[in-house]
Amino acid sequence: MGLWQIIGLGLLFAVLAAVLFIWGLKKEEDPGSAVERRLLNAAGSKVEKYLKKHESITTAEIETLVKGTKVSAPWSRKRVQVQNAKLFTKNLLPYLLQQQIIEEVGKGSYQLRRK
Repeated sequence: MGLWQIIGLGLLFAVLAAVLFIWGLKKEEDPGSAVERRLLNAAGSKVEKYLKKHESITTAEIETLVKGTKVSAPWSRKRVQVQNAKLFTKNLLPYLLQQQIIEEVGKGSYQLRRK
């Protein structure tokens, strides 16, 4: 192995280490919003699954359904769980309406959006 090959491998290793370092910083930049998005998706999936079996769902039923929902980031052992279902539902409903998963059919009552 020649001197130039060793220098080339050293430079390649340095570039690879820098890329991995920057990627790690990017992942840690805003972990809260990524986990929050995962929690909204998990709770939304529960609501959607419920609505496939039932005609409609009320806000109170959504609160009961999503209470205790847990998620974690793929690169972390920390888990986030819904503690205050009433407060979380206030964030979940606008998200589901914006994603056009559900539609409001009455005051506090929702159904799957018809396509």
